[in-house]
Amino acid sequence: MATIIKPDGTVTHIYPTAKNGKFKLDHLQGIVGGYIAIVYLDDTRVMVVNESGHLEGLDPNEVASEMANEGHDGFTPPYSLVGTAVYCTRAEVGA
Repeated sequence: MATIIKPDGTVTHIYPTAKNGKFKLDHLQGIVGGYIAIVYLDDTRVMVVNESGHLEGLDPNEVASEMANEGHDGFTPPYSLVGTAVYCTRAEVGA
C-alpha cells in the first residue's frame, strides 16, 4: 500500500494497479502531474514527486518534506518537496 500526500496535507492510501504489485508509470505521472522523480529515503521506501515541481511553482508539501527528512544526516541539504507526493516501497515502483 502507498500513500498519496497532497500539499494541503490530505492523505489517501492507494494500491498498485498492475498485477505484478507495481505502479504503472503513467499512473504515477497522473498522480504527481508530470514526469516523476524518485527520492530514495532508505533501503525500502521512496517518495515519488513531480520532476519539475519547483520549476512549475507547485505548492510546498510540508508533510512529505518532513517525512523525507526524518533521520536526516545533516551532511546533505534537507529535502524541500513540492506538489503531490507518493510515499511507497521501492518494490512498488521497481526502484
